[in-house]
Amino acid sequence: MRKAFDDPQYAPPADLTPAEARDFEEAVLASIRQAIQPGPYGPWRIIDSIELEGERPETTVVFKYREISDPKRLLAGIAPIWEDIAHDVQGTTLLDSAPSVGGSIFSAFNAGELEPTEVS
Repeated sequence: MRKAFDDPQYAPPADLTPAEARDFEEAVLASIRQAIQPGPYGPWRIIDSIELEGERPETTVVFKYREISDPKRLLAGIAPIWEDIAHDVQGTTLLDSAPSVGGSIFSAFNAGELEPTEVS
């Protein structure tokens, strides 16, 4: 089923098994990693890593990065995956596609909408 999660047109049902949910989360992460790689990102950030943390329904994407102006300070931007992605379509609850969810999370990170948290 993983291949279907990579399809931007595929809106999966919300009642995923735990294994399917993790595959969905991995597809979200893969779509973000296609857009942004670790290393210098733009004129103001150095990306250290982009990872999943937690399990459904609390799974988050964690961007660990450094500001160019203060490269010794490691920050994290944290975005929930499962928040506001389910929709009722003709009596069936469907999720946004994994690439759509990844795109929304990437856009929030790119726009500076994820509250930075200092990583110790």
